[in-house]
Amino acid sequence: MLSEKMVQQMGDTDLVWSKNVSIEPTSLLVYFQGEQGFASFVACSGLVGEDKPICKIFSKLHNVEPINTVPNPSFAEWRLYEAYNNIGRRYFILRMSHTYVVNQDKTKAWLYNYPVMRDIVLALNKLGVDEMTYLTTNIMQDFVYQDTLQIPDNDLLIYDYQEKSDYSFFCESGEETKKQLIIPPPAWMFLEVFENFSLNNKGNFLVVCSNTKNTFVNTFSVDSLVKFLTETHLLRIDADYMLKVEEALLDIEGHTAGE
Repeated sequence: MLSEKMVQQMGDTDLVWSKNVSIEPTSLLVYFQGEQGFASFVACSGLVGEDKPICKIFSKLHNVEPINTVPNPSFAEWRLYEAYNNIGRRYFILRMSHTYVVNQDKTKAWLYNYPVMRDIVLALNKLGVDEMTYLTTNIMQDFVYQDTLQIPDNDLLIYDYQEKSDYSFFCESGEETKKQLIIPPPAWMFLEVFENFSLNNKGNFLVVCSNTKNTFVNTFSVDSLVKFLTETHLLRIDADYMLKVEEALLDIEGHTAGE
């Protein structure tokens, strides 16, 4: 068991734990809060509500803005939360507040994301994490190619990254498809790192919702993810807090619409 308020250094990453954390079987949910449409951010905000993170994750490799503001400064770290589902299984929810995505230097995303992801997986190995699910949006959906997979608004695409099968399947219909889906960073990178560095790996899944680039908050996909989290993972959702987050994002959209 980790002692209260402990700093754990793993390679390029510093983990600041704020509470005692026991060793027990645990599922890890991961999402990037700045993803287009904010579907995973809004849905996962309902999992943690007003709870404080159990761990703040810092690294010199983080993509942190040099300028901040007060009051209410933005935070430089990634945040890890803890929740239990309806049958008592523990979940860690990792909120990546910033990350490296596709840019002109195509190797930069791997160069800076990989060490931090590796260190997190190695640290969580010691606490019993044996399964990961990465929640993301099909942000390439509007780049329509002949063989590119399209995801309906009311469904999710699931891929078993551990099995590396030659098909994905739709959550609602159960239909299998062999069509290709373009997965940009950081999604596939975290899955790849977990697959290779998890010592207890019993499952490693990619879950992808639909996206519409002209919609600031993709409420259809939020609903699909919430249904998946509550029905498949038996997790509880704070609907009131989730609505507050959604309204705050829409308020931001209103303030930036004229820029």
